[in-house]
Amino acid sequence: MGLSIGNSAMKLDAEKPCYICIIGGPGSGKTTQSRFIHELFDFVHLSTGLILRQSVASQRLQNWENVQKRMNEGKSVDSDIVLKLLSDAIDRQKEKHIVMDGFPINEENFEAWNMNVKEKLNAIFYFEITEDEMHKRLTKRNERDDDTETAIKERIRTFNYETKPLIEYFRNKGKVTIFDGMKTKEELNAEVKAEIMKRKLYK
Repeated sequence: MGLSIGNSAMKLDAEKPCYICIIGGPGSGKTTQSRFIHELFDFVHLSTGLILRQSVASQRLQNWENVQKRMNEGKSVDSDIVLKLLSDAIDRQKEKHIVMDGFPINEENFEAWNMNVKEKLNAIFYFEITEDEMHKRLTKRNERDDDTETAIKERIRTFNYETKPLIEYFRNKGKVTIFDGMKTKEELNAEVKAEIMKRKLYK
């Protein structure tokens, strides 16, 4: 994996792209914090999960039934599909200050980005919560087709087997900022804001 990820030494040039990745287990607050960054720093918020669900709903994907099945079962979707949809969404943005919600979720995602998009990921924020908390939050939420008990267990399993190794890779390289996702939304908002300001990841 040769993609460069590093801290900015100065405030980012408004004309240059900036990508902040928000990763974590299911129910860890990725979307809540992505929206916070969008609202406070005017980043474009792109959720890979939402992009996939919208593509399935519109039946734009050639393989949409299989993608829908995998998502409903709590399994990951092929990286080629994810990256194509994400790249198309990025290309439609006038400004490339983007917070990517739920990407990358595994090493295959990361390698596909590295080979095809070839842009630096300026920051990776990982929101860490316990498995019990994941299950509790998703069960309480129960607002999506993949919030069933079986799918929840599979999503947690997928996180453990696919995302955790990627997190460990980033951790070993010192390229990930870890947040305690068990904290309140307000506490996390303050910590995320402070990290972005410290690293000058804003226009």
